[in-house]
Amino acid sequence: MIATDEVRKKSDGSGDKINVGETEREGWDAAFSVRPHPWFSMWGSYSYVEAVYTEPGPDMQDRKGKDIELIPDYTAKLGLDFEHPIGLSSSFWLESQGDYYVLTDPENKQKKVGDYNVFNFKAAYRLQKATIGFEIKNVFDEDYYAFVWSLADGFQPGNGRSYYAWVTFDY
Repeated sequence: MIATDEVRKKSDGSGDKINVGETEREGWDAAFSVRPHPWFSMWGSYSYVEAVYTEPGPDMQDRKGKDIELIPDYTAKLGLDFEHPIGLSSSFWLESQGDYYVLTDPENKQKKVGDYNVFNFKAAYRLQKATIGFEIKNVFDEDYYAFVWSLADGFQPGNGRSYYAWVTFDY
């Protein structure tokens, strides 16, 4: 897909916009889901994208042919789910993302961040009118960075390992 006269916010925190010119994005997606047993399933998805400046605006000629900022090369998920008829269930899944460029200062210098592989786990038990559960996000406490707009540097550490317990009620 080609976009012309694309506009984005300037990286100086002013809120002003800049014409980044013509850009091109190409990519593909794939997904699967398999249930080899009534209690067990495997699933996954993968999205690949290539996004480049093809004819940048007048203030960005140095970007021609370079990657567009804030767009990871890929995103992916892969999971295993278990659900027993007695009410016990669990899931273990991977969330993965490729790196991407961020602008780190008004002079248009670039830095790559965002690459991560985070594993998560969830277990639950279904009672008659309620379900109790426990989750661990980022099981292996992977260090990674994610884009969060701030005037200081534009990116912040991603979430560390976290634990959640929950109860849901049916009524």
